[in-house]
Amino acid sequence: MSARLKSEVEKKSGKVVSLHQAWMHATEQAVESGLDERSVVFILNSFEAASSLLKLTESTGKVGPPDQLSFVERVEQCSAETSYSTDEWLMGLERTLQFLIKQNRSSTLDLLLGYLSCAAVDLSASSGLLTLADGVDAFLQEFGFEG
Repeated sequence: MSARLKSEVEKKSGKVVSLHQAWMHATEQAVESGLDERSVVFILNSFEAASSLLKLTESTGKVGPPDQLSFVERVEQCSAETSYSTDEWLMGLERTLQFLIKQNRSSTLDLLLGYLSCAAVDLSASSGLLTLADGVDAFLQEFGFEG
């Protein structure tokens, strides 16, 4: 693991040993799955739970060959097509991942981003009072997640 990733994990976990171990494990899994360093740092700075990173790693498997978009580029591209920021997309993604964790399920990154896209479009067309993360929570409670 690179020095930069180790430093980011240190910042994320502070002096809490159990958090440090959880984030180190999740970060190692993310790197092994093929997520590039920029994507891992992006996620470390956004996600609240190491379990979300682990579930994302499971969901993405290998992101793809270098000629395809990275995880960061995919999230940025999706958010650019909506009124929600990249940070809001990451919060919505984490809420979806936590929902899947509670149900002991997984999905592909394409399905996860598709679900968030549908939620973002619907929320933008409605009153727009909810954040994307809160809207995703409401959608998950009402409709669940197929995929």
